[in-house]
Amino acid sequence: MIEFRNVTYRYPGGSRQVLDGLSFRIPDEGITAIMGANGSGKSTAALCMNGILLPDSGSVVVDGTVTGEVSNHAAVRRTVGIVFQNPNHQFTSLTVERELAFGLENAGTDYDEMKERVDECLRLFELEDYRTLLPASLSGGEKQRVALAAVAILEPKYLVLDEATSLLSPLTRKTILRLIALNAAKTRSAVILITQFPNEAMLADRLMVFNAGSLGREGVPGMLLRKVDDLRSFGIQVPLSARLERHEH
Repeated sequence: MIEFRNVTYRYPGGSRQVLDGLSFRIPDEGITAIMGANGSGKSTAALCMNGILLPDSGSVVVDGTVTGEVSNHAAVRRTVGIVFQNPNHQFTSLTVERELAFGLENAGTDYDEMKERVDECLRLFELEDYRTLLPASLSGGEKQRVALAAVAILEPKYLVLDEATSLLSPLTRKTILRLIALNAAKTRSAVILITQFPNEAMLADRLMVFNAGSLGREGVPGMLLRKVDDLRSFGIQVPLSARLERHEH
């Protein structure tokens, strides 16, 4: 479980609390979606989940481990992996194959096991044809699959997707989310899906709506997304297509 306990955070030199008494729990299986207006604290919370950022007050606890203790940082970051919106910020290697192997090498993984896991991950994320290519030479969707695979291969218990599909076409988003669901089912891990798309949130088991650095609402996505006026008050616009889709179900 990932637990936020009355967490506050203000960026150095910032004029406001980006997280303001934020409290919630995320279970260790299934998909949890997070929505909120720009500036509501979604990405900041994601960075707090694996200790990249540390709370000014309150605490973030991952499977009983407090992120604020320096001695816990390595373990927390193995447990919580993050894929960001721009995959170019995550690439470190000259080929797709090497990009997937990079984290395993750093972890001291045996060569034969590493090769097996790389081959399996290339198949799972449909990247076998790109094995020897430069990640930067790929299309946006292909780059995002590489970035996702490079984190997923480390088998984090929690996979945080910080608007990782927002720059992609609807068809590519659908492909990415299918691969994410397959990987989560295979590894029995949890996915935290930070998204601006109601149709993506509908794929989750539960939805949390952030509002000005705190938790505004949480519940079953289908029920929360019907409350259009409620969401609008939090700065979230639910497109007509999403509302019609809900009524058709």
